[in-house]
Amino acid sequence: MSSKIKVLVCPSDRSGVGAWRSIWPAQQLKRNHSDEIEVHLDFSPDVNNIDYLSKFDIIHFHRLLGPYEGSEKLFKELQRRGVKMVMDIDDYWLPPPTHHLHALVLAEKMHEKIENNLRLADWVTTTTEIFAEEIRKFNENVFVIPNAINREESMWASESVENQSGK
Repeated sequence: MSSKIKVLVCPSDRSGVGAWRSIWPAQQLKRNHSDEIEVHLDFSPDVNNIDYLSKFDIIHFHRLLGPYEGSEKLFKELQRRGVKMVMDIDDYWLPPPTHHLHALVLAEKMHEKIENNLRLADWVTTTTEIFAEEIRKFNENVFVIPNAINREESMWASESVENQSGK
């Protein structure tokens, strides 16, 4: 039986937030701690397969794991089985009235659903201490992991080219 900590990382997407907050950190864990941690990436985990999900010691997800409406039942069952639920959030969940999505967020009660997940999670990871203070209103177990770029990624590899136009 393996004594490694089994972590399931569920990125929200393959670029942007998914890369910065989930994929790259998971890859770094694999590189630096593979003797202690077994990391699995799953972009669309079957949230109805509790046996699969409960094989992990930790599940790290961005904002949601499956439909919001099923979060309470899913989280409590996984926690009952010893799985630690770690929610990552990188942005405030209730945009101001000047934001183009404000009315939609209110109409769909997205802010309430996200706040519920914050309460349900065992731990929350976020980007800044200022944001962590907002999250602590719902969950005291907050850990700040600042955004950072991985300069080894191809998107950051470029050579400067002299401007020949004179503009």
